[in-house]
Amino acid sequence: MLGCICSSCLRSRTHQFVVAYGPNDKIVPVNLKYDLLDALRVNGVDYSYIEFPNSGHAMAFDPDKTKEYLDTVNAYLENYMN
Repeated sequence: MLGCICSSCLRSRTHQFVVAYGPNDKIVPVNLKYDLLDALRVNGVDYSYIEFPNSGHAMAFDPDKTKEYLDTVNAYLENYMN
């Protein structure tokens, strides 16, 4: 997650974000997830959000979400790193 989630950090020209979160995360509080998603939305930044509903910080308890996450990250890398 970002250290600072504020409108001045984001703008519509900001590259797409890939956000993945496990609601059982004991390291990143859920309110920071909402702050980030709201800031992205308000500033018109395109993003993909993948929730790992049974997982925490390591996103290890939702193997059915792993392929979706990896496909999304690979698409992001192909788009922005090539």
